[in-house]
Amino acid sequence: MPYIQFKALRANLPKLWMREFDALDDVSIFHRLDIALFGCRDGIEVLDERTPVQYGDDALLYGRFTFLANWGEMFDGEGKLFILCADGIHVKVLHQPVGSKGCRVLTAPVTDVEGACDGFLSWFERQASALGAPADPS
Repeated sequence: MPYIQFKALRANLPKLWMREFDALDDVSIFHRLDIALFGCRDGIEVLDERTPVQYGDDALLYGRFTFLANWGEMFDGEGKLFILCADGIHVKVLHQPVGSKGCRVLTAPVTDVEGACDGFLSWFERQASALGAPADPS
């Protein structure tokens, strides 16, 4: 279960933005993140001449925007999703379903997303407690 990922998302949600995104539209942001993190554009691998060190640096810089990808098999097959919060008030999820081009933009108030994260974390902690296991293995 993606407990650690949702906990990190909850802590970082209002700060999920970079100034370099200010001049970009949603699709351009999606492409920037897709190339930096996955070496793809619209599901097609692009020529990527970065060194392993540069790829690692990009993963550290942009990885916090990845949403649900590699968070657990329950999310496999959903395509690529990135999560952003430019103003600390509204959250955007940029979603590209598998096999499609471009991206869909989903929006919600940050308070609703925080509430959903809090609800999941609370549920998970109750389940872990009932099983006698730590919720956070770190």
